[in-house]
Amino acid sequence: MTRSRHTVAKLIARRFLRSPRSHSIINVMSWISVVAVGVPVAAMVILMSVFNGFDGIVRTMYSDFEPELTITPARGKVLTASEGLREKVLSFDEVLSASYVLDGEALLTYGERKCTATVRGVDSLFTQTVAIEDMMSRGEFVLRDVWGDRCVAGLGVAYELGLRQLTTDSVAMYVPSRGRYSKLMPLSGINHQAVMPAGVFSLDADTDGKYVITSLEVARALLDYPDGASALKVRLRSEGDSERAKQKIAEILPDDCVVQTRAELNASMYKVLDYEKMAVLLIGMMILIVASFSVVGTLTMLIIDKKESLATLRALGADTALLRSVFVRQGMAICLLGAVGGFVLGVALSLIQQYAGVIRIPAETFLIDTYPVRVVFADLAIIVVIFTVVSYITTRLTVAGRIKNESIE
Repeated sequence: MTRSRHTVAKLIARRFLRSPRSHSIINVMSWISVVAVGVPVAAMVILMSVFNGFDGIVRTMYSDFEPELTITPARGKVLTASEGLREKVLSFDEVLSASYVLDGEALLTYGERKCTATVRGVDSLFTQTVAIEDMMSRGEFVLRDVWGDRCVAGLGVAYELGLRQLTTDSVAMYVPSRGRYSKLMPLSGINHQAVMPAGVFSLDADTDGKYVITSLEVARALLDYPDGASALKVRLRSEGDSERAKQKIAEILPDDCVVQTRAELNASMYKVLDYEKMAVLLIGMMILIVASFSVVGTLTMLIIDKKESLATLRALGADTALLRSVFVRQGMAICLLGAVGGFVLGVALSLIQQYAGVIRIPAETFLIDTYPVRVVFADLAIIVVIFTVVSYITTRLTVAGRIKNESIE
């Protein structure tokens, strides 16, 4: 009985759409509604794809400077940098390289210019752990040569200090000594190191404006940690091995050390990205809800246009549920036709931009020269489900409000 009811409703709905009277202003309004639904759907697909593109770039930039795993002290700021610990970590098949780093805030001066930055001291295995050489925009990654100790500054720090190449001027680094201060000789409580600039690296605005990289020996002397390190950075052969390698390494770590994945180390940043994506999705859902309302007026006009035909169907025994089903099908046909067209258009434009890079960024200071787009079909499926549910509820409520049990309003 239910199947026959659906069949009858489907036949009547098809008949209404193809009847001669339907080729009127109502038909024009229907096509306008299709377009009104399709355009927001296409815009939503493009919006989510662009956001995924920028999201991917941000995550990639962080992955370039921070390897997959980081071993840090469970308490305090530094751990003892022992070769025994590094050898144990390197013994796992998943591990490609491991490098000790020591971070500390310092005041930098170069000529008459000053700024604060994070001095990161690194050992000889740093270039195998982080692809810093690929990030160099000027000079080369050299931390010591025949002229003495050198440093590599981020682009933002280099701009603040006005660093120049091929110069004999050195960058002076100042840090308060730990536990050593005299009111009679206040300068004795300040550690000082001078290094020559060797080059400038560029990755992203946050990293470029924060770090100056020098040798681990210079950082230890500056920060008063003779054998300490802030972390042991661990590069894996495959990023997919993060959880398995983390579990293995955690078993051999002393109690005063912990191991974190990149996502755990930058948890706040990743949460912000997730919240932003959720906000974009909610905004898009509101747009889809507003778009589905464009069908309300068209459905109302369709019901009024077919008022006499509906009266005839009532006389022949059609109940209210059947009549409502007819127009729910018509409303969903309009919504789905627009949604399919918008979905195909949005995906097509997004894929063209993703692989061809048609729309370019008119600037030379960005890390990319085209707007990043990444089509994620899981997100597209969410859009389809949300729009289908919203369209059905809107259509159902509209039809129920116009077709009562005893009358058509």
